[in-house]
Amino acid sequence: MNSIYISNILEGNYRSYQSLPTKKRIYWTRYDLMDANRVLLYRGDHKVIITSFPINKSHFDFFTKLMGWKNIVNLYPEHSSNSICEDLLSNKNLNQNLKEIIKTNPKIQIIPYRTTPEFNKLAASLKQEGLKFTTPESVDPDKAFGLNYAHSKRGFRHLWSKSNREESIVKIPQGFITANKEEAAEAGFWFKQQEKDFVIKYNKGTQGVGILLNKQKDFSPEKQEFKKQLKNLMTDKIWHEPVIIVEELITPNNSYLGGSPSIELLITEKNGIKKSYASQQLLAEDKKTFLGVYIHPEIIKDKLIQAAFKDSLNFGRQLAELGYHGYFDVDLVISKDKQIYAVESNLRRTGGTHVHEAAQSLLGEKYEYQYHVMGKDVFLSEKNKNLDYQEIKKRLKNQLIKNKKQKEGILITNPDMLNVNVLSFIITAKTKEKLFQLEKILKKKLQEL
Repeated sequence: MNSIYISNILEGNYRSYQSLPTKKRIYWTRYDLMDANRVLLYRGDHKVIITSFPINKSHFDFFTKLMGWKNIVNLYPEHSSNSICEDLLSNKNLNQNLKEIIKTNPKIQIIPYRTTPEFNKLAASLKQEGLKFTTPESVDPDKAFGLNYAHSKRGFRHLWSKSNREESIVKIPQGFITANKEEAAEAGFWFKQQEKDFVIKYNKGTQGVGILLNKQKDFSPEKQEFKKQLKNLMTDKIWHEPVIIVEELITPNNSYLGGSPSIELLITEKNGIKKSYASQQLLAEDKKTFLGVYIHPEIIKDKLIQAAFKDSLNFGRQLAELGYHGYFDVDLVISKDKQIYAVESNLRRTGGTHVHEAAQSLLGEKYEYQYHVMGKDVFLSEKNKNLDYQEIKKRLKNQLIKNKKQKEGILITNPDMLNVNVLSFIITAKTKEKLFQLEKILKKKLQEL
C-alpha cells in the first residue's frame, strides 16, 4: 500500500453546523458523511480509503475495474460519529486494522481530506506507538494556528493583501473585517451609502452556509431602519459569534468563464508550489452553493487564469511561511469589466480534487488541454427522491463510460449521495458541445424516471 486516505469531510465542518437550525444541521451533517465516499476517485492504485460508511459495493467493484486498480481497501467503523479520526481511535477493530496496515507498509502516506485537531490527535497516537508513516498534506500540530487562521475568511483577506502588491492583476473586493453583528450592520450601511451591493460572510462558513448576498436597493436609506432590516436577516446563532466579513458584492460576468472560476495549487513538504487545475465553478441558483467544476482547455490557457495562478503563488508562499503544506484553492470572480477578484481560499483538498484526479487516471495527466470534463452534484426533485443506483445505470446505459478506452460519456461517481437526494456524476467529452449534449440527455433521463 502507498497511501491511506481518511475522508474526514464532516470532521472539518460539524462545528460550524452546530449553530444552524436543526433541520439544516441534520441535512448537512448527513450530506458530508455521504460526500466523503468520493474518496474512491482519488488518484492511483494501492491505497486504503477510510470512510464513515461503506462505499456502495457495486460501484466500488465497477470503478476499480474501470481504472484497472487491483489493490484498494475500504475501511469504515461499525458505528460512526461526527469524527472519523475519533472513530479510528475508539473503534478497536478499525484501530487494529489501521495499525496493521501501517506496520506492514512502513513510511506509508496518511492523507486526510483536511487537517483537523482530531486528525492530529490520531497521528500523535500512532507515532507514540512507534509506527512509521508520513503526512505529506498535513500541518505540524505546533503550527496549527497558522492553518486555522488562514482557513478563515478573515485570514484570507489579510494574507492575500499581504502577499500581493498594488500592481497585482488579481484584487480582493473592497471590504471590512468587523467585530460583531452591530459593526457588520454599520459596514453594510457604508456600502448602502456608496450605492454598492454587498455580501456578509460568516468567518468560518462552508457549503454556502453563512453567506448573505445583499442588493443595496432592497434596503431603506434611513440608517436605523437599514440596520433593523439587515439584522432581521442575521438571526442564526452563527451571527452571534465574533468576526463577520462585509465586502462589496461583485456581479460576475457569466459570459467569461462562467464568471466564477477557481484554481487549485499544492504546497509540497519542501515548500515548493505546484499548479493543480483550473475550473469554472458550477453554482446553484442561490449563487453560493457549490455544485461542481467544469474543466476545459480554454480555461487553462486563459490569460486572466494564468495571472491568477501567478498571484496565488505569492499567496501560497505566505501559507508556506505559516507552516502550511497541502492543497489549497482560490475562488475567483470576474466582473462585468473583466477585472478578476479573489474572494476565498480553502486549505484542504477541494470540491474538484477528486474530479481532477479521476480525469487524470481515465484520460491522462494532461487531459485538461484536450478534453472537457464536468463533475457535478445535482439536487434531485421530489419526484426522483430515493432513486436506485442500478435503475439510473440502466436508464443511462447508452451514455455511461464502460471501459478505459471510452473517452466520452457519463460516470456516476458517488451513488451513496442518493441517500441525501443528490446525484453525483462526471461527464467527459472532446468538445464543449458534446459535453452539454450528454448533460442534456442525463437531465432528460432523470425526468423520465
